[in-house]
Amino acid sequence: MSTSNVHRTIVVGAGSTGAVLAARLSEDPAEHVVLIEAGPKYLSIDELPESLWDAEGPALEGSPDWGYKCFWTEPTHTSVVGNYPRGKVLGGSGSINASMAIRGLPADFDDWGERGNKDWSWESVLPYFNKLETDLDFPEKEYHGSSGPIPVRRPTLDEWPTAVQSVVEALADHGLEYKEDLNEPDMSGIASTPRNKISTFRASAAVTYLYEARDRENLEIVADTLVTRVLFDGDQAVGVEIQRDGKLEEIHADRVVLSGGAINSPQLLMLSGIGPKDMLERAGIKVRVDLPGVGANLVDHPHVPVVYAAADPNETRFGFNASLRWSSGLDGGQDNDMVLALGFTAAKNMNFDLDPSVKAGVFFPVILAKPVAGGWLELVSADPQTHPELHFNFLGSDIDTKRLADGVRFALELLHSDAVSPHVAGPLLAPDAATLADEERFLEWIHDHVTTTYHCVGTCRMGPDGDDMAVLDSGLKVRGVSNLYVADASIMPTIVNAYTNLTCYMIGEKFADMLSEES
Repeated sequence: MSTSNVHRTIVVGAGSTGAVLAARLSEDPAEHVVLIEAGPKYLSIDELPESLWDAEGPALEGSPDWGYKCFWTEPTHTSVVGNYPRGKVLGGSGSINASMAIRGLPADFDDWGERGNKDWSWESVLPYFNKLETDLDFPEKEYHGSSGPIPVRRPTLDEWPTAVQSVVEALADHGLEYKEDLNEPDMSGIASTPRNKISTFRASAAVTYLYEARDRENLEIVADTLVTRVLFDGDQAVGVEIQRDGKLEEIHADRVVLSGGAINSPQLLMLSGIGPKDMLERAGIKVRVDLPGVGANLVDHPHVPVVYAAADPNETRFGFNASLRWSSGLDGGQDNDMVLALGFTAAKNMNFDLDPSVKAGVFFPVILAKPVAGGWLELVSADPQTHPELHFNFLGSDIDTKRLADGVRFALELLHSDAVSPHVAGPLLAPDAATLADEERFLEWIHDHVTTTYHCVGTCRMGPDGDDMAVLDSGLKVRGVSNLYVADASIMPTIVNAYTNLTCYMIGEKFADMLSEES
C-alpha cells in the first residue's frame, strides 16, 4: 500500500461505470485516480466526431469499436456469425448506444439481494439511480433525482410517429394502458422511452461526468492505451501492464478496478491468470486463481425484429420513442418479461436490403427482457490483441424460444389491428402467412432472425461465499486475491429488465461510495 496520504486507484476502462467511478472518486483530494481507456478521448460535445453525434439510434457503423464477432445460437454451425459492436472510446458503449435511460425493475435488484448480495437490493440502489440523474419531467417524485449529471427527458405523446401513437389504442383491447413514466417502479404498459440526451447528442458519461471532472489534478485520463494484464506482488494487485505507442509499460497503484465491460473485464482477468483452470492452461497462461465463473453467465437480451414499411412517406418524427412492457404469462417466465421497443426510422438507417421505393419503416423489435438461457466467453489466446469467442446461446431454453415466438405473434397482431394497420404498408422483415401456419417453419424463422440488443452482462458475477461460480463478493472484490475489483455490467448476477446503460451508471455511483468507505 501507498505510504503517502494519497490513495492511488487505477480504473481500467472509461465506459458507463468506469467513467462515473473515476469522476466520483476524484472528488476526494485524498484520492489519485488513473483512468485508462483503450480508445480515443473526447471530453466534450464539440470534440465528438460526426459518427458519434446523433443519439436517435445506435452508432453501430463508423464509430470507435472493438470489432467483436459472436455466435448467436448453439451449436455454432447452425449460427450466423454476428457483429457485436462495443464502444472503444471514452464513454464506452454509452458513447455509441441509443441513449435509452431505462432503469431495471425493483424485482431485478431484490433478486440480486436474495441471491446473497444484500447491498444491491432495490432499497440499496434507488438512492444511486436518483443521484445520477436530473429527471426533467418528474423531478418532484421521490424515486427520481433532480441534480445529477445525466439529464433524462421523455418525448411527449405528440412527438411519437403517428404509427406508434396508434399502438396505444390497439393495446387497450389487451388491457395494457398508456403510462406517463416507464421508470416508475413496477411499471407495465406503454410509455415514452426516457432518453439521456443533450439536444440531439448522447449524454454519455464522457461528456457529463468526465467533462465536469477533467481539470482535477488528481485525475489522470490515459487514452489510446491497452491494458494487457494485472500486476501482482504475491496475491496483491499492485498495478497493470499497459501497451502504449507500441511499447509495454507498468503503472502501479494501491488498488485496481476493472471496468472494461462484460467482454474486456473477464478477458483481462484470464490474461492475468484468474479464471477457469482448463481454459487458461489451453491458452498457455499460468493459473493464479482457478475461478470457473470468469467468462461464464454471458447474458444478453435476445430480440427478433419485426419491421413494416411506413404508409406515410412524409412522416418525419423518427426515433424509438415508445416502449411497451408486458408479461408473457408462460410457466417459466416472469412478470413484465417482454418488451417492444417501438420505433420509426428512415430507410437509410435500416441495416438490411430494401426496395428503393421504401422511405421509412415501423419497427416492432420483440425483446426478451428476462431470458433463462445464458452463454459464455471463451479465451482462445494469451495475446491481449486476440478477441475471445462470444457464445450467446440465444434460444438455449425452450421457454425463451416460446416467449419470443409468442411475442412476434403479438407484434403482428398489433400491426394488423384496426388502429395500426392504416399507418403501415407491407412487411419488410416478418414471417409470411405460410410460415406462421407451420410451427416448425416458424421456429426456424425465429432461429434465423434472433439477434442482440447489445446488453451483455454477467461474466464476472458477484455472489456469496459458497457460490462456486461467483467471481466477486458483494463488495466487488475478486476472489482469491487482494486489492483487485470489477465494476461494470459483468458483475450482474442476472440481467435487468431494462436497457443496461443506466444500471451501469448506478453501479459506478454506488461502488464509488463503497470504495470511499474502505479508504
